[in-house]
Amino acid sequence: MLSPQLSVDGAAVLDLWLRGTPEAPRIDGTITLDDAEVVMREPRAIASDISGPIVFSGDRVSVSGLKGFLNGGDIE
Repeated sequence: MLSPQLSVDGAAVLDLWLRGTPEAPRIDGTITLDDAEVVMREPRAIASDISGPIVFSGDRVSVSGLKGFLNGGDIE
């Protein structure tokens, strides 16, 4: 559990490069999720069976390859 309002479960493979300064960080690489779950208590949201890459490129983040379910509906 990350906080009382948010909990996560599942597997993740991290391949990240962190550079820059605290004022101007730069993150490049990927986090690949495999059957992950994120539960947020307020507002109530459950993302389950999440698989795929989260791609970091400087100041951008792409989640276009993620698949799973959000409150029972498909995520693609």
